[in-house]
Amino acid sequence: MITIDTVTNISSDQVVRIALPTPLPPGPHRVVMVIDEASARPPASREPLRLHPLQMVGWPASSTFRREEIYGDDGR
Repeated sequence: MITIDTVTNISSDQVVRIALPTPLPPGPHRVVMVIDEASARPPASREPLRLHPLQMVGWPASSTFRREEIYGDDGR
């Protein structure tokens, strides 16, 4: 089985043309096509995420997480 994940244009005559990257023998083949109804953007137009570093510190060494400390005397 060969999986091809690509973005293609659908022409006004409702024809989709896909160039296959690997040679396949001529003849009938089973093809499954899934169309995302939202307009697909070409991968090259996606901008990278702008992530900012976070300063993370651990819990204090004296921290305990006993149930009695987290919840009140009534257990809630």
